[in-house]
Amino acid sequence: MPERKGRPNLGPAAADQNRSALVSAARRIYARHGHEVPFNTIAKEAGVGQGSLYRHFPNRIALAMAVFEENFLELEELAREHAADPRCFELVFARLVRQCVDSLGFIGIIASAGRDFPLDATIGRLAAVLTGPLDRAQREGLLRDTLTIDDLLLILRMLYGTLSHGVPGDAGPTVLAQRVLDLVGLPVRVADPPPG
Repeated sequence: MPERKGRPNLGPAAADQNRSALVSAARRIYARHGHEVPFNTIAKEAGVGQGSLYRHFPNRIALAMAVFEENFLELEELAREHAADPRCFELVFARLVRQCVDSLGFIGIIASAGRDFPLDATIGRLAAVLTGPLDRAQREGLLRDTLTIDDLLLILRMLYGTLSHGVPGDAGPTVLAQRVLDLVGLPVRVADPPPG
């Protein structure tokens, strides 16, 4: 009997582990190839069966929502951790932009999902994360008083449009993201991802 490749089947006890492996695999695949790769490629990359993929994520939208949930939890924790820091806005928005760069394939899924994605709830949650840091930065004189949450959401849409279409001669998504922020006058520096 041929040896089974991939991770051993641990049954229901491995559900959380399988889910985490699927999200990590999807992040890698979509970062390399975009969101139009066959859905079952994610299961292969994660080393789990297709049944496990579909139990956790019946479709691409469910998978994108899981990724965004992880991203939101990270942003919310960062905002809490640095709430008293005048640079909180810069830290949170820089991380948000990094997430946009790294999760571009998932944003593409949402952009093509139309009404199947709870966009209003997502925008509301994003506004909630950014409001405190924005207010603090404005009180400290680090951001112009006229900047609003709606402006920030527009900047994010501009960022997505730029990243998804690119420009001739670009030097990569991080450079493009930084150019967008510089052009709109937002004093946020986007770091390159950590190596590895």
